[in-house]
Amino acid sequence: MRPLLYSKDRRKVLIEVNNAKLLWFDLGSKRLRTLRIKDCDSSYSAELLVSSLVLGCKGDPSEAKRRRERRALEDKMMQQRSKRDDFLSKGFKLVL
Repeated sequence: MRPLLYSKDRRKVLIEVNNAKLLWFDLGSKRLRTLRIKDCDSSYSAELLVSSLVLGCKGDPSEAKRRRERRALEDKMMQQRSKRDDFLSKGFKLVL
């Protein structure tokens, strides 16, 4: 038997029993209710995810540094491209 999660109102706990049943345990009345899922077998199992796919607010410091360096390089390339475009637009007039 292992607890999985609290209900939204935090008055019940979802419990898995013997990798086969899911039960709601009411903390106030100390009663168990079998969880029923429509159109599913009567036997259930649950898997817990311990890690996260999302980094914290700051993320990986080395990745943040690489991102800053890449952004700086892209900005530099855009400035060079802009200078080249300015030269062409000032020096020549296109006549169609």
